[in-house]
Amino acid sequence: MSRSLSSADLAVALRALGFLAELLEAVKVAQVGGDASS
Repeated sequence: MSRSLSSADLAVALRALGFLAELLEAVKVAQVGGDASS
């Protein structure tokens, strides 16, 4: 049963990518120690 990507699938994928991006930013900020030199 093959299934094509629906708009709902894309929305979920975009939300997951956005969540991962925010997570990476939080990790980078934590590693730098909250330094605002960026």
